[in-house]
Amino acid sequence: MLWGVNELTLKQFVLDYLESEFKKTDRIVSFVREDGDSDMQVQLGGGKHVAIYVINRAIRVPEINELLERNTHKHLYTLFLLDGRMVPKDGTQVDPPAWMAMLHTLAHHRLYAYWCDLRNVTIRPIHLGWRWGEHQRGVVYGAPVNVNNLRAEMIVFTSEFITGRIAAADFGDDTFWKRVSPMQESEQRYSWRQWSFGGSRKRQPSEEAEQSYGFDSWEEFERHYGDVGTGTDYRYYRNQTREERKPPRRIQSLMMRHYNLLGLTKEATLNDARLAYRKLARENHPDLHPTEKEKYTLRMAQINAAFEAIRKTFKAD
Repeated sequence: MLWGVNELTLKQFVLDYLESEFKKTDRIVSFVREDGDSDMQVQLGGGKHVAIYVINRAIRVPEINELLERNTHKHLYTLFLLDGRMVPKDGTQVDPPAWMAMLHTLAHHRLYAYWCDLRNVTIRPIHLGWRWGEHQRGVVYGAPVNVNNLRAEMIVFTSEFITGRIAAADFGDDTFWKRVSPMQESEQRYSWRQWSFGGSRKRQPSEEAEQSYGFDSWEEFERHYGDVGTGTDYRYYRNQTREERKPPRRIQSLMMRHYNLLGLTKEATLNDARLAYRKLARENHPDLHPTEKEKYTLRMAQINAAFEAIRKTFKAD
């Protein structure tokens, strides 16, 4: 990475690289740099438009949610590329900040980061492993991506900070990290709150660890591991796509979490939800807690996500 070059110049190097690569394929119909909303907007052959953001700073969770909601409404599929100096190193163990974990969820459980060597740009995927109890998340780098594999799809999210139907983009979902095989179940116990490697003793994670914002949600765990060891067809885990693993029946239990967070019952009206949201927003706004701003920023992100999910159910009706 060129430490003597400013961030604006590095961004231009990345955009130059993307432009040169996109010219090599018929899959990319057109692209426009710095269209005023994103750093580059790309039109794919199927008529979908991807908004690419080259990021060199931390992003607030509410800012990401607002951007995703706005782009999805405009049928723009969102992709973030992070400065490689911001991301954890390959092979390390980390507790990623909430915004980074959020972007990781958005792109099929990977981040995309760029590195510049002179004007030579490399973009690599980065996977953050599952967090078991109090353990940190392992970092695994993949091989450089082929940017012409760019694709866009609507995905239904039920994670900590992203809920609902979101327009997202990535460079393909080939798995480059080691996944636990279902055949290893005799050695590794698959459960959400009780996890241990081998042996009969299950270690209970502390209450503080369970409440950590880096802890993968129960819905996410169920999505990937819920059926492991329950049948004889182990191809379920290895071969099915993310969409095929998606459990719609779990969304109802997630909605109850949203209602509980706002202190509501399932019989609450939209007006009840608005009143509860405004009350909690007044109490938990980060500006009112300057010494604990990060904590209340995360708290407000949860409150915003819960209210938005509830509001959407009334709009759907």
